[in-house]
Amino acid sequence: MSVFGPQPKNVLTAAESPSIAVNATANVLTKAQSIRHGSVFGLSIKATGTTPDLDIYLQQSHQLPATEGAADATWVIPEGVAKLIDVTDTNWHHLSLSPVVLPYLRFLIDGQGANGADVVVTMKLTVQEET
Repeated sequence: MSVFGPQPKNVLTAAESPSIAVNATANVLTKAQSIRHGSVFGLSIKATGTTPDLDIYLQQSHQLPATEGAADATWVIPEGVAKLIDVTDTNWHHLSLSPVVLPYLRFLIDGQGANGADVVVTMKLTVQEET
């Protein structure tokens, strides 16, 4: 068995952009990513803009979504996994992830009441892989 990484990858929007705009109280779903070979996971998050106020959640599934960036009944927050973080500043935040054993993940970014219309999020998923 070989171990590779950790290797950071940009978390993207459905339109393939690493700049994720979260206007006020919008909910934004990121593009699904395969984590088939991942064994250890980290997430880095930075918000910019006026008064960021974001709740970040992990969603997972056994299949790709029918439409990237849209709600899908097979994509849910795993049981026992709470909100990952509440981002209310413009600092970098680094956290460990413990996804359940499923091949895909994405993130739900939930804008809260104080979140500005100009808030943009950058996220990097860091994965150590085994093959």
